[in-house]
Amino acid sequence: MLKGAPLFGLRGGVRVLFLGLFRLFSGESLMPEQSSDNAPANVLEVKDLAVSFFAEEGVVKAVSGVSFEIKRGKCLAIVGESGSGKSVNAYSIMRLIQSPGKIMRGSVTIRPKDEPALDVVKLHEKDERLYHVRGGLVGMIFQEPMTALDVTIQAQILTLIKDLQAEMGTSVLFITHDIGVVAQVADEVCVMYQGRIVERGDVRAVLKKPLHPYTKGLIGAIPGMASLGKRLPTIQTVLAGRDISQPLPLRPAPDGRLVALTDEEIKQVAV
Repeated sequence: MLKGAPLFGLRGGVRVLFLGLFRLFSGESLMPEQSSDNAPANVLEVKDLAVSFFAEEGVVKAVSGVSFEIKRGKCLAIVGESGSGKSVNAYSIMRLIQSPGKIMRGSVTIRPKDEPALDVVKLHEKDERLYHVRGGLVGMIFQEPMTALDVTIQAQILTLIKDLQAEMGTSVLFITHDIGVVAQVADEVCVMYQGRIVERGDVRAVLKKPLHPYTKGLIGAIPGMASLGKRLPTIQTVLAGRDISQPLPLRPAPDGRLVALTDEEIKQVAV
């Protein structure tokens, strides 16, 4: 499945980082100038995706009605704490959810330039087209590629990802906990909490002025120079006891982003 994947060895026995840098979507032009004006605007569309795991202790709803798309040539980052559903999204795109997990509903549509669109959720496990998805159509899904790396190596890898994206005209799905990395590499960001997206929009708008309490908590919990000598904040302390467990549909905010707030809260944002 991996094509032309470079191997970064960190000497000193710390770890070896294997980055899957391979073409995203067969039919993607290697050079931007070869692109077609008739190509679909989105290379990937996920709609109302729901994934559950059936354990002895009960049913775990890992992803609940998630929808997003990746525009051609753009980078979408998915952020959130551990267990928020980020990785399950990536596994679902590749149809790699295994027992006791199951995709309960939704669609994952890949739109190559010169091939018919494919909804991988509908494909049989032995369908040759599914092997084509895993072996050629899907690539450049990065999950925490910066973990345990020093800042110099991080910067080099981020530069490499952006250079490859520009040279190959590819799209990227970037999954991480690191808000700082998101600010450097992504065009759009989805913030996940308890298996659902609570805020989605332009990365600069979301990070500069988060609207959802959970997004505010994520950003507010980032250590900074001002917190020297003080106890580091957590998401819970930033939320100050506010209950955000009640699922709310995404609604458009005045700046065009989508956020899981009530109508009244949206009106207050608009003021």
